[in-house]
Amino acid sequence: MYKVFFKNKEINLINRTQVFYSDRKTTFIDFDIVEKIHQKVMDFLKSKAYYHLVIFSEDLPQLKNDFFNLFSQITAAGGVVFNSEKEILMIKKRGSWDFPKGKTEEGEDLEVTAIREIKEETGINALIINSTPYKTYHIYTEKDELMIKTTYWYKMEQGKKSKPKPEEKEGIEKVRWVSKEKAIRRIENSFLGLRYLLTDMLR
Repeated sequence: MYKVFFKNKEINLINRTQVFYSDRKTTFIDFDIVEKIHQKVMDFLKSKAYYHLVIFSEDLPQLKNDFFNLFSQITAAGGVVFNSEKEILMIKKRGSWDFPKGKTEEGEDLEVTAIREIKEETGINALIINSTPYKTYHIYTEKDELMIKTTYWYKMEQGKKSKPKPEEKEGIEKVRWVSKEKAIRRIENSFLGLRYLLTDMLR
């Protein structure tokens, strides 16, 4: 299964054998027989009545490829950083709490991107402690164009101590070390996909 998020909406791409029933306001699409899939996805993104879309197919890899090709694609990397007190590094950007991340530069390794972006956005030196990333997929609008961003998140720890400093040029308003409990509360009012991310990182 692939989980894709758009604002407070969730899209699940699944194999036909994984089809499930939901008590949420859910739309189901059989990718193998439905025509004009692009229009149906756009209708869902605009809908105020439905918040959950399930698209299923016999061929999940092909479904993922075709779905992602509906959008311009971006790759990014970032991290959930812990300090020695087990506090978590968070940023406030454009009014919402988030974790530091950024787009990969051409030819750049994902781990390098994560370390670089955290340093640039927060001033914090971070080291990767788990080289297996957690992936999130997020749809957003940029200059009236719908984009889909794949972000590779690493579990990280603070390296050489440095003072947090928000990068104002990137729209970052605050950088804070917060407790696990406070991080959970802040994410509840932020992006839906980050809730899954934080749950995974706290295991």
